[in-house]
Amino acid sequence: MSLLGAVLLVLMLVSSASAECAWVLWKAVDHNPANTSGSGDIGPESFFVVSAHAGRTECNRTASSLYLQAMQRKLSTSYLCLPDTIDPRGPKGQR
Repeated sequence: MSLLGAVLLVLMLVSSASAECAWVLWKAVDHNPANTSGSGDIGPESFFVVSAHAGRTECNRTASSLYLQAMQRKLSTSYLCLPDTIDPRGPKGQR
């Protein structure tokens, strides 16, 4: 699954999350950007917390800005906003 596909899947899953919780902006780094198979190399070690936000809109605005900056520098980086109850790295026991 490509990085973009994975991000879209997660966004679909959290679209019904409560707007009342805090939102966390995550940075996802593809450790194998030359991979042309579309599978990507996104594992638990690929996600890093960037910032926390009071709402989804604010988080998405920051993510969009950072994504545009990464694109200008031709970096293989994606940004993802998730409710503070979801950790893309998986349960703590699996880290």
